[in-house]
Amino acid sequence: EALPGRTLVILHSDHGEGFGEHGYRYHGQHLFDDLIHVPLVLAGPGLPAKRVAQPVPLLDVTPTLLDLAGAPLTGDLRGRSLLAWVGEQAPAPRPVFAEMLADANHSDRRVIINWPYKLQWGITFGEHTLYDLRADPGETRDLSRERPAVFRRLYARLRRWMSEEIEVSRPVRE
Repeated sequence: EALPGRTLVILHSDHGEGFGEHGYRYHGQHLFDDLIHVPLVLAGPGLPAKRVAQPVPLLDVTPTLLDLAGAPLTGDLRGRSLLAWVGEQAPAPRPVFAEMLADANHSDRRVIINWPYKLQWGITFGEHTLYDLRADPGETRDLSRERPAVFRRLYARLRRWMSEEIEVSRPVRE
């Protein structure tokens, strides 16, 4: 039974679905926003109605829950609490990353979103595309040649993230 005034509701999705955008159907085939820009709704006591347009990673859900519960935020959490958005001043923007690891059915891909720009790197096939999500939310116009400085900056940051923050899991062999 829900306790009035003490119930927190969190609604989110881990991925979207493709309906033919960019030539893909279903999910798990690419990292365009139709698959990775998903709903995240927090509702509960002390949380004012507010819409945040800046992308945030789902890694922020766990620290937010801990923060709402009054539990300490440990240093090993990669995300940060979204309660910073409750105040009048939004927190400083930061890059959001997404990845799709290669397997029998998928190619290796990485993404960095540093609002309003998004860089996709299709590692398996050596593809790079840069989009301005504010001007082109459908990701139809590759700007990588038109904005080489933005491309180089985001590519360098994406490579740094890959070298410093990604933990590769290997199957345990007995």
